[in-house]
Amino acid sequence: MSTVLTIAGTNRASLIDWRSVRREQVLTKESDKLSFLIKKFNGQTYKPTVGNEVVLTVGATKEFGGYIVEIQEDVDARVEYVKCICKDYTHDLDRQLVSKTYSGETVNDIIADLVSTFATGFTVTNVDCPDTIDYVSFNYLPISKCLEKLTELVQGYDWYVDYDKDIHFFVTDTEASAFDLTDTSGNYVYNSLSVREDTHQLRNEIIVRGGLLTSTTLRTEYLSGDGTKDVFPL
Repeated sequence: MSTVLTIAGTNRASLIDWRSVRREQVLTKESDKLSFLIKKFNGQTYKPTVGNEVVLTVGATKEFGGYIVEIQEDVDARVEYVKCICKDYTHDLDRQLVSKTYSGETVNDIIADLVSTFATGFTVTNVDCPDTIDYVSFNYLPISKCLEKLTELVQGYDWYVDYDKDIHFFVTDTEASAFDLTDTSGNYVYNSLSVREDTHQLRNEIIVRGGLLTSTTLRTEYLSGDGTKDVFPL
């Protein structure tokens, strides 16, 4: 399964330190993030810039799409490491501020107008909220804040932008997972499962004794596993 990472339209997969790749993905309005390292040394001088578009594709699946929002540079011996921190397409959605008022319109129509008026290259295929808003005013807000405000007016909805720049505005608990997780699905890190057990909070018995609130006799005794009691006056 091939992995392609394009920066500003050019595949730079051969320059990526794949051990450094980290992706933070959520299914709500919080932006997805991607970070990775590129090494610079003799013969390899390429360095991306803030604002470059980044697309990560594994096989036929687009795993990330967004823009570089921060670059950090460190030097170790003679090797320079360039760390790229990326944010998903929500970053592009917020390039313009919205100053507009809507009255007696559905959420579907409001979002469609926001996108057509204040954003470029985005679609609203997965916007699904026919509820009518009596009145809402956006006073120089980025579109992401406008969408967040709409979720406050119609309870039980959430939103996000996918890697094809399509806006999802949906009833919570109805959005499907991006993938299924099985033993053979290939979308997890093999041998990454880690299970930790400890007895730090273990108690085999809890004794609560009560008394007058004005006295110091009200206390809680916790009988530890070794037979001793920890006493905490209340």
